[in-house]
Amino acid sequence: MTALNIMQQINEKGLKALEDYKDTHYYYPLKMYFKAKKARTNLEYLDKKSDSHAYVLKYVEKTLIILEKESIKNQEIFNILETVLLWSDIAKVGTGSAIKEWQRKKYNLYVHNLGSFMIYNNYTTNQKNQEIISVLIKTHGLFGQYLRGENKLSGSIEIYQLLERKLIKRNILEKILYILNKCIIKAVNEKLWLKLEKDIVIAINNLLNKKFVELDDLERLKRLRGNKKENISKWYNKYKDIIVPIFEQLDLWYVESALGDFELNNFFKIFYIIMKKCDISNFQNLSFENFMDNIYYDRKGVKNVNLYKKRIIEKYLNSIDIENNIIPVNEHVEVVIREIEGTILFNFKFSEAASKLIEFCEVAEKTNSILYEKSIIMLYDLFEFRKDDYDWFYNEHTYLKVMNQSITYKSIILDYIVGNYIIDVGPGGGALMNMIEERYPNKKIVGIDIAKTVVSELNKYKKEHKRKWEVMEMDIFEATKHIALNSVDTVIFSSVIHELYSYVETDGKKFNIKTIIKALQNAYDILKPGGRIIIRDGIKTEPDTKRIIEFKTDDGLDFFYNYERDFKGRKIEYQLLDKKRLLLPVNDAMEFLYTYTWGIESYPREVQEQFGYFTPSEFVKCINDNLSNAIIIEFKHFLQEGYTEHLLSKINFYNEDGEKEKLPNSTCLVVIEKGISSK
Repeated sequence: MTALNIMQQINEKGLKALEDYKDTHYYYPLKMYFKAKKARTNLEYLDKKSDSHAYVLKYVEKTLIILEKESIKNQEIFNILETVLLWSDIAKVGTGSAIKEWQRKKYNLYVHNLGSFMIYNNYTTNQKNQEIISVLIKTHGLFGQYLRGENKLSGSIEIYQLLERKLIKRNILEKILYILNKCIIKAVNEKLWLKLEKDIVIAINNLLNKKFVELDDLERLKRLRGNKKENISKWYNKYKDIIVPIFEQLDLWYVESALGDFELNNFFKIFYIIMKKCDISNFQNLSFENFMDNIYYDRKGVKNVNLYKKRIIEKYLNSIDIENNIIPVNEHVEVVIREIEGTILFNFKFSEAASKLIEFCEVAEKTNSILYEKSIIMLYDLFEFRKDDYDWFYNEHTYLKVMNQSITYKSIILDYIVGNYIIDVGPGGGALMNMIEERYPNKKIVGIDIAKTVVSELNKYKKEHKRKWEVMEMDIFEATKHIALNSVDTVIFSSVIHELYSYVETDGKKFNIKTIIKALQNAYDILKPGGRIIIRDGIKTEPDTKRIIEFKTDDGLDFFYNYERDFKGRKIEYQLLDKKRLLLPVNDAMEFLYTYTWGIESYPREVQEQFGYFTPSEFVKCINDNLSNAIIIEFKHFLQEGYTEHLLSKINFYNEDGEKEKLPNSTCLVVIEKGISSK
């Protein structure tokens, strides 16, 4: 009878079947796995839905299935491997009473191989090959850790010492180590084993020959970052005084799993915090397991970052100044470092207000309703985020799909493109870039967006659809820091400037004309002489005459009152004529109708934005006053398709004399050319 046979019987007959094996060495570990109410789960390679308390149990069962498929004829080798696999993850589970006992005995439950090693030796006596099994449990997974850059190969020296002590022959130990690592890694992810198999074999041979071929610190850093395309060398040289002492002193756990979605500068800031707050010479391990559990979660069987938490943490990390040794206090997030049994446990803690708001956002997200939009707006307000830092959080797919569906009436932009280097600011779902690429297949097309989620989704889309355009995570307000002056032929702002105007603070103020000027100047500076800025966006009407809105529905006036209260772009002026009619300046009327058109579902988003920010003459003046030697080669405005049709059942629109009026123009197309003699 093997451990796998017993597990299958328990799965079939229930826990009562476990009692039949009470007098065997299988009983205690299986009891801990099957009776565990909760388990610690590494979500990094999670590829299917499973209850958290059963995840470790299923993983151990999978390792044993792989072991049995090896058809090992030597029973002693099989018994060693089975016992190691059965006990190696026990520190991740346990019953309530067992965990309390382990904690009282100061077992290290946060470094699971050490904790499992301690538990095994406490509950097992006089087992054949116990010393060998103990060492293999204690070094369980360390080859993988070494290849990931988390520790040194020399950390597994106790395996080599089994040979020095003549407890096992080299060829047998080599075989055991190969099969053990195959079971461990393949049970996590079969493709991962295929990728690592050759490196595992080399590492095993080096260790058994006492050749501690260590990765250099720069290579370790690259592996900890998942070999991303980053300027690792530059940052390493800048901050090696932070990272090298940690590499020398500590074994690391769950680094890529926990920090993989954070930018490299913030990655270093986390280690900087640890160096400032801890005397690392007193410790052997640094674990990010608690942080991993905090920042990620299993959503539909896949590891997902909790973007609400991530953005709050990023805002805090961005405030840290390593050069000037400044770690400011933040009222909504703080670093929590626990020091337990030679291990540093790193995490972040949120204020009660932040925690409740995050929880509210998570609940509201599942409702797929207006409640979710309102919860996001509260996040913007509490943490003073820019809207484009989020771009609809987990709804990137929906957001990008909607953006793509709205592209047809923007195709006129293509007629004004010049040159070979084109930048699309805020590319949405990539549809405009697709259209440009299809018409101009040999041009360099680059979309820039500050939202990480949008950039990530566009890169996935590009790969899946074999597109040639590029996408960069970049802020248009810092364009001149990333793109050479006088190097771009065309910069496109398609329904973007009104969002910058609505969400971005300049001089501490949103809805600031200086924001528009700053965006245009950055775009103008990177243009070549003869290059063009193409703008498609909202427009105000002139002169600002009065119009009457007559609501056809009973809830129309209530909608307006809510809008007038919530809209922050400017004060909406109006006169109530009767229960269904309002008299307003035409631009206030249209600004309201831009939101009313799309209904209550879009209200929380639309009410945050001011679509019309310039009249035609104001637009011309802004360009002439702020862009040296600019030439306006096209300026036209029109009523965007859809408004008349959507409002037909909702309102009547009249002039002051009570005569029916058409809706005024909503949208403009402006093409600005950089003068040849411009600097």
